[in-house]
Amino acid sequence: MPETRFVDLAMSIGVADRIAALISDCDAALARLGDSLDHRPAWRVEEQRRLLLQPDLRTLVALATRLVEEDPRLGPVVAPALADLTRQHPAFAPYHARVLAPEGAFLAHPAKPASVSVAR
Repeated sequence: MPETRFVDLAMSIGVADRIAALISDCDAALARLGDSLDHRPAWRVEEQRRLLLQPDLRTLVALATRLVEEDPRLGPVVAPALADLTRQHPAFAPYHARVLAPEGAFLAHPAKPASVSVAR
């Protein structure tokens, strides 16, 4: 299954470590918030923590994409699996494009402006 393959490869490039760091950040934020009278910020952080404890596929794809953007050498590890995943889940196409062109590579080679002809 493409999902299983992608998840395994994402974990191999450090997604599990990033999730652990983000959970730690959530814990620190909750400690700073303490017993605030306004519970909305704490609720948001608690919800984020809950989602990180049981990440969905979209979260894993987003985190893997971010890791590739931070270290483009990781791209070849996950790009083929993300391509397979994108064929089944087209919503991941923007992530796949970012994995193929990390660090703003799209901007390094901007598209040439199209010439416009106006009918008279």
